[in-house]
Amino acid sequence: MDVPILRHETSPEAAAEAVRHNWGIGELPINNIVHLLESKGVRIFSLAVDALEVDAFSMWKEGTPFIFLNCAKTAERSRYDTAHELGHLVMHRHGGPIGTQGRGTS
Repeated sequence: MDVPILRHETSPEAAAEAVRHNWGIGELPINNIVHLLESKGVRIFSLAVDALEVDAFSMWKEGTPFIFLNCAKTAERSRYDTAHELGHLVMHRHGGPIGTQGRGTS
């Protein structure tokens, strides 16, 4: 697993820069964020179809990072939600499940 712990970062922008630097991916667009996160050890799953009011959520369980995505959203929204939840994983490692519920931020 290669998910940095950045709980000292208070700015999502600074955390994003630190993750990109840590992973050596520069500032260019990421072709497939799900594949990238899975290659770093993040487990990504789909939410049940009856959970339409939840966009996404993330959590750590036994040292493993998880992201759960609502696949009824557009591809663009899913990319946003994936990146957003990565921010929660790196900035709030020891918190409980955190996510977006029918809104743009959590």
